[in-house]
Amino acid sequence: DVFQVFVLRDGALTAVWSSKVFASGNTMGFLPIDVDLSSYAGQDIQLRFVFDSVDGHAPGLEGTYLDSLRLETTCD
Repeated sequence: DVFQVFVLRDGALTAVWSSKVFASGNTMGFLPIDVDLSSYAGQDIQLRFVFDSVDGHAPGLEGTYLDSLRLETTCD
């Protein structure tokens, strides 16, 4: 299974994070994930969260949960 975070800006879709960073491909629980979006500061973007089971079925696994989302910024 693969979970990815994409940024959509000006019609272009860019992957900014992927669960492929985990060697086992499996987190087996909730893990905090930080995605640095500072390169998009001051721009209008959309975030897209994509889950792909890759093989079309998950034998006993539930997939991905997005428990909470926090956007942080700093003042100039």
